[in-house]
Amino acid sequence: MGHDLKADLPVYEIFALRYAQIEERRRNENFIAHDPHDGPMPMDYFVWVIRNQERTILVDTGFSERAAKARKRKLL
Repeated sequence: MGHDLKADLPVYEIFALRYAQIEERRRNENFIAHDPHDGPMPMDYFVWVIRNQERTILVDTGFSERAAKARKRKLL
């Protein structure tokens, strides 16, 4: 009866790779609105690899080593 649209779509694997972190971050630095429960809230930074048999895509919304130093971030 109908056409299976899913059969026409490529299948991908997605990997999240952590490359940096900032441990000294506070909860109130991560949100726009004030949070009365302020406390430690470390932040991790990731890139994503999206791949299948035909291609690999790297999604990078991060920063360079120079930017990490300027922002006082720890690259892993």
